[in-house]
Amino acid sequence: MSRLIFFFFITIINSSVVDAQIDFSKKEDSEFICKFPLENKNFNANHVYEKVNIIYARCNWKIDPSKDSIQGSINYLFIPENNIDSLTFDCSSSLLIDSILFHQNAVLYTFDSSQLVIKFPFTLSGQITDSLSIFYHGQPLSTGNGSFEQGYHSGAPIIWTLSEPYGASDWWPVRQNNADKIDSMDIYCEIPFGNKCASNGVLVNVDSTVNDLIYHWKTNYPIAPYLVALGVTNYTAFSDYVVLSNLDTLPILNYVYPEQLALLQSSLSVTKSLIEFYDSLLIDYPFYKEKYGHAQFGWGGGMEHQTMSFIGSFAFELISHELSHQWFGDYKTCASWTDIWLHEGFATYMAGMTIERFHPENWYTWKINTLDDIISKSDGSVLCNDTSEVSRIFNGRLSYRKGAFVLHMLRWKYGDFLFSQTLKNYLTSPNGAFDYNRTDDLKVAFENVTGENQDQFFNEWFYGEGFPSFRVEWSNKKNTIDLQLFQTTSNQSVSFYHIPVPIEFGNSTNDTIIVFNSTFSGQQFHFDLNFIPEFVNIDPEVRIISGRNNVIKILPDGSVLNRLLIYPNPSNGTFFLKSIDPFNPIVGFKLFDLLGKEVFSENVIVGGMNKNTEVSVGSGIYLGELTTENGRFYQKVIIEK
Repeated sequence: MSRLIFFFFITIINSSVVDAQIDFSKKEDSEFICKFPLENKNFNANHVYEKVNIIYARCNWKIDPSKDSIQGSINYLFIPENNIDSLTFDCSSSLLIDSILFHQNAVLYTFDSSQLVIKFPFTLSGQITDSLSIFYHGQPLSTGNGSFEQGYHSGAPIIWTLSEPYGASDWWPVRQNNADKIDSMDIYCEIPFGNKCASNGVLVNVDSTVNDLIYHWKTNYPIAPYLVALGVTNYTAFSDYVVLSNLDTLPILNYVYPEQLALLQSSLSVTKSLIEFYDSLLIDYPFYKEKYGHAQFGWGGGMEHQTMSFIGSFAFELISHELSHQWFGDYKTCASWTDIWLHEGFATYMAGMTIERFHPENWYTWKINTLDDIISKSDGSVLCNDTSEVSRIFNGRLSYRKGAFVLHMLRWKYGDFLFSQTLKNYLTSPNGAFDYNRTDDLKVAFENVTGENQDQFFNEWFYGEGFPSFRVEWSNKKNTIDLQLFQTTSNQSVSFYHIPVPIEFGNSTNDTIIVFNSTFSGQQFHFDLNFIPEFVNIDPEVRIISGRNNVIKILPDGSVLNRLLIYPNPSNGTFFLKSIDPFNPIVGFKLFDLLGKEVFSENVIVGGMNKNTEVSVGSGIYLGELTTENGRFYQKVIIEK
């Protein structure tokens, strides 16, 4: 079909239809919602912490994967911001404190159900480096989907950890206050022979004792406590490497179950291309002096532990999702779980962009499936308004998918170049590099790059709940169009969403998309096209969050025809045809492929009721033709089988 482009008081852009066979197999939810650990009931998110910079931690752990227990010691090097006489850590009551040493002497402490408060024998001066060591052991509580888990795979025992958001204190004394990252760490893990230990940073060496191995991992990058991880089992290791845009060679290290080695070598072969894509789209891989890799663990989703993601199901989208967290979540970390979308919305959208890049035939379906979930309920903001409920923090509809579509709309609004520049601006801003960030930091980045105030956009789409519904009423005298664009909102928190609305006009041989920047509901537009349109579609390429949209054709006699006649769309090949006007029945239905060839035809009579029609054609994009007494009307339809 030919494309027409012209410019006047409303913006017009090209629209394209891809002639492709699409794999419409629906993804399992675990590939989108990557973590749902149960809430740590012992943790109080309102703890008051002394202002202290933890500059180093040396962790010594002893773990047997066949036993659900841990023995360890943590040596902390810290700098108080001001004078202090105590230091507070989060620690589960399932852990038993053996002793705490300060300047080689045991010190007093108090320990309730979730807080360990260490009392110093004298006041420590601010800005002076000091240290202490905590010795402990215990059987960490099992939360079902996280913290510290013991299990089996093909008869082999495994221990793995997943600490986001509040689970780190279940297995080691730590300050999980989203205010101070640990600047560097040495991790020593003593494990039985026949096992390997996966963890953060670089594997320095593996020493042996009489009965055990001691794995020494080291990271010199700041790390949030919830991103510290251990995986211990009879892993088989394999590696690859990728040359980054800064010409550094990055090792890719994978620890997987030996019984799945061949399968996962194939699945993980995409990692190199994905790193190259993100490295070019964003900034250099943040931890390029260490590594990236994966460790298999006993859970269906994934967790973006810094430099080594833990993954249970190795689907393309999940691999790309967890990798993108190295930029959005590990390098740039939210300062409050209210802003978790800065991790999950970004990772969801970055994974979507990898589908667009590497599997473009699935891009439209990804957008439709994501949007359908967002509008499945009429409320909910991207802002997480209850950080005490882990299920709300990791709400797949809001934190993941709606957050992703907020980014998708900003990309649509400003174009690929400014969108990419903004992400680079956000990632390279001095505030929050290897540190904690807020949504306002991203908002400022968009303002700096676009030169536009973003208050209205973020107030409506980030803080506001729900979504808009659009109704188009249009009529034409040949190629002259009169159009009125109405908007209602699903939630009263937003009275009107300001977003450019792309609307497609077309017939069997021509179509174009016009972008309407309406400022109030019911705004009218009058313009000419270079052809006579026979159908109108709202947002045909799925650029914006909207749902329950409707298009109404005003006929010459003033009566109306609702064009929303073929549904569901996409469909598996079974459609319902509907006319809301009993005096204007549908008398014929045809499908044409993108070359204009008729592939299906049926004579029908529908008036004020549904007509079930089963179409025996393959998956693809088609033009549907409905014939009524008032003429022929067209709608693009998608068949997914």
